[in-house]
Amino acid sequence: MQPAEEQLPPEIADALQAASVHRAVNGARLVIHDADKTLIEVEFDTELPSRFRGAGQSPTGVRPAEVVAIEFDRRFPRTAPRVTLRSDFNSSLPHINPYRPGEPVPPCIVFGSLSEVFHRAGFPTVLDQIADWLRKAARNELIDAAQGWEPMRRDSIMDILVFEQSCTQGLFSKKEEAKTFATTFVQVHGRQDHGLKAVYGYLLLSHPVPVNSKTLSRIASQSDPQSGETISIICWPGKTPAGDPVVCGEYIPETVANIGDLLERADAYGCGRALRDKLCWLRKCAKDLKSTLTYPIFIILCARRPMPLIGSTSPIEIIVYRVDVGFPTLLSDDNVAIVHPVAHRHPIRDDLLRRMSGIDLALQKPKISLIGCGSLGSKLAVHLGRAAFTPSAVADWQPLDPHHMARHALLPKGKLGEILFVPSKSKALAEALAPFGSCPTEVTANVALLEPGLQEFEILFPDDTSLVVNTTASHLVRDFLATTPGITARVAEAALFNGGRVGLFTLEGPGRNPDTLDLAALAYEEMRTGDMLGDAFSVSATTGDSVAIGQGCSSITMVMTDARLSMHAAPMAEKLLGLMTNGKPEHGELLIGQIDGDGMSLTWRCTAVGPTQVLAAENDATWTIRVLDRAHRRILDETARHPHVETGGIIVGRVSPVRRLIHITDVLEAPQDSQRSAEMFVLGVDGVDALVTNYTRSAAEVLWCLGTWHSHLAEHGASQRDYETAHSLIKRGYRAAVLLIRRPNGYSAVVVPGG
Repeated sequence: MQPAEEQLPPEIADALQAASVHRAVNGARLVIHDADKTLIEVEFDTELPSRFRGAGQSPTGVRPAEVVAIEFDRRFPRTAPRVTLRSDFNSSLPHINPYRPGEPVPPCIVFGSLSEVFHRAGFPTVLDQIADWLRKAARNELIDAAQGWEPMRRDSIMDILVFEQSCTQGLFSKKEEAKTFATTFVQVHGRQDHGLKAVYGYLLLSHPVPVNSKTLSRIASQSDPQSGETISIICWPGKTPAGDPVVCGEYIPETVANIGDLLERADAYGCGRALRDKLCWLRKCAKDLKSTLTYPIFIILCARRPMPLIGSTSPIEIIVYRVDVGFPTLLSDDNVAIVHPVAHRHPIRDDLLRRMSGIDLALQKPKISLIGCGSLGSKLAVHLGRAAFTPSAVADWQPLDPHHMARHALLPKGKLGEILFVPSKSKALAEALAPFGSCPTEVTANVALLEPGLQEFEILFPDDTSLVVNTTASHLVRDFLATTPGITARVAEAALFNGGRVGLFTLEGPGRNPDTLDLAALAYEEMRTGDMLGDAFSVSATTGDSVAIGQGCSSITMVMTDARLSMHAAPMAEKLLGLMTNGKPEHGELLIGQIDGDGMSLTWRCTAVGPTQVLAAENDATWTIRVLDRAHRRILDETARHPHVETGGIIVGRVSPVRRLIHITDVLEAPQDSQRSAEMFVLGVDGVDALVTNYTRSAAEVLWCLGTWHSHLAEHGASQRDYETAHSLIKRGYRAAVLLIRRPNGYSAVVVPGG
């Protein structure tokens, strides 16, 4: 080891040692080591085939042995080393990073950040990547033509111009041309070495502007050069003398540094004349203007490639630059005016959001109506909006208050945590979603009071609505959605219980059967069996554990962190996106999520729910009985076990005296002393009181015993004995007694209200 090598930091000494023993390396040596940097040179065997070795290089100009310079700056190992090739290396190959002509050529050896690769896998991996790059360069295999054209490498560029690239396709004519478009810009200082600033622009392709002294005067007269209006020039190639489109099939690395370089690059792309003509005209229009300030303008070169670009169906590559201009000496010295490379970015549009979310671009966007724009509803809406499924309409009549900021998806406006008054949550949410490309129609109304024919009703529930999402957790709204004629779309409901420890998501079945009321009742049953209800329906829970948000009535809310709410909101949004992209199932669904004791784990259980059996009471048609699928299947199983005798048991569920509506959620097995015969079923009494009491307690009194059921072997309804039995149930204290009869082909029921 040389004396200089003995003084190397251990990290660099390890790198030099790794290079010395690498399989593809002929030798490695230390060139420079001082306080600022360390430089080593590594000679790689490029594994040229024998026919190329004899010629001294491959057809792409790669030599049998290539010396690679690897430079470590004083920040190593926090930053990766810089890798460069000889300055006369063939730079027309793909995967060359930007550089200045005459400088060593920097290969792009990894996709993404070399620093990340280095820290993840170590320095030997960097050597592997260099060896692989040189081997492929020698064989002209750096890119697979079947994948498409590799765009120019323009990494680490801070300047950005935002515009919809697809819109440029409609601009191209058959001749070489340049057009000018209105552009807004913002300059941010302290972000780049060149000029210590970065410039962000937004090009309005729908607003072409004529270039004249008036246009430039508006730019020159701006008092603030940090932001304002400017122009972008888009240039595209025409045809060759033979009439064929001009195609640039040569890879050219980013080496443009000034206007002279830019014009040469435009010539290579076939649009140099159009750019020169446009710049000449700009100078003429600016000759009578005066300003001591400079303003950015953007120049966009369109290069036609021999094949579509990777990830695109278009052969047009967009290359953007920025030049700062003053008045009246606008670009008077063409050769030395500095030009900055600019990164192109797509604006927020459905296709960009869908690509980022992994959603099919061709998928038709369904209409979704969101009812409830509070904490949970706003988070679901924002998740959907980011995936290009912004709701078509959002509804909430309540204002956006300061305490909502504890969990709402929207951020507070104003200073010191104050918020500007917003008359409704729906308005605030609609405005927040507008930048995602489609602004939902906001409805500021109490949805539960809407009627078919009203404008707000038609906005929320048009016939072509794919899904209605209810996040209000309101019994009144749920009842409205289930019972109002004119709502044809299936309803999904999302809610949280038990201080946010339990999440609920339901989806109605085809034809809205089961409906959202059925699924809510079934959810109580499922949560009861999973011991999830806790004190969710106690007085303290329904008043939000008495957390004060102000003075007076209705000034309390639920206790829960935003993080806990978000744990449920994300999977609920994923479920909604799945329904939109994959279609809705041919059954209802009930999903319950529960946060485990560690406070981090979340487990969801999904239950497919079949249609509800709906019937009117035999003795009073104003009462409706809905036998949920869970209870229906258990009744069928019990009758199948006793096909030749009458059988039965106890029915449980909920009663809505206001709606005269009964939901039968489940059945309890008959006591052991029950009697079954072909003529009748007699329910036993052993343990019944304890069974009913335990059930009601476990259901937190949101479900209770409704009465009894039994089967008939023949197709007939309630007998006189059945009526007498039904009336006798009231004496036990039932809120509404139900006697359910399972006939061979359906159900009959007798309801006795009161009790």
